[in-house]
Amino acid sequence: MPNDSLVARHIRKLRIGLSFQLKDEFVQSCNWLYEKIFASVDEYLSQTPNIKKLIIIPDNLLGYIPFEVLMPKSEATDYRDLPYVIKKYEIRYAYSASMFIEQALYHPLTEDSAFVAFAPVFSDVNKTNFLVKSCDRFYDGTQGGPNQPRAFSRDGNYITPLPYTEDEVKQIVKSLEGKNMFTKFFVFKDAREEVLKSDEMARYKYIHMATHGIINDNFPSASGLLLSQDSTSKEDGILYTGEIYPGLCIREIKSSVFFPD
Repeated sequence: MPNDSLVARHIRKLRIGLSFQLKDEFVQSCNWLYEKIFASVDEYLSQTPNIKKLIIIPDNLLGYIPFEVLMPKSEATDYRDLPYVIKKYEIRYAYSASMFIEQALYHPLTEDSAFVAFAPVFSDVNKTNFLVKSCDRFYDGTQGGPNQPRAFSRDGNYITPLPYTEDEVKQIVKSLEGKNMFTKFFVFKDAREEVLKSDEMARYKYIHMATHGIINDNFPSASGLLLSQDSTSKEDGILYTGEIYPGLCIREIKSSVFFPD
């Protein structure tokens, strides 16, 4: 395992490459992280070709790595042709082994599956691309300096739109048609925090979030996911870490989160 400073450097390089579409930086960091962290695991798993699903319980800096995009070196030049780990394995994450086992005990697998997705999109068409409450608290201890790109402006008056997340959730729901699974999605102003916290969510085994994420290293409980913003709501439109577990009885959350830096 390489030292933390090198890992942190390549994680930041990976995320900057994603944010600014800097292909060389993105690919180089993915290659480096793969070789130093995942290559030996991949080699070991290759001896058992039937293993296609992984549960990763990351620790410390490893929690910032999107293992799905790691890849060995390749001659491919198109993003679509790169040998991402996700092409080989289905990856899930857990906070700890004990929590993973506890979730399985309290939410056993059943034949009746249900899937719901949330995508606020933050298009100004619906006047939802602003924070309804002060965002100063997010700048104390969050990653990145003042010049780093973020999910929203410092004054909270603008949230970066995520136009393709609407297509994302609709395509996922479409792909589940005919699989004996009840599906539903909430987009734009309907992707509200109240809905996510409602009793209706008890029926869903899988919840997919396509939105911005906020990370606060100094105060982890202040980290969260942005939902639709509504100045008339009693909620602030942010699902905080402390509200996910044990506040919400959710068996599994699948996320495509766009982090602020």
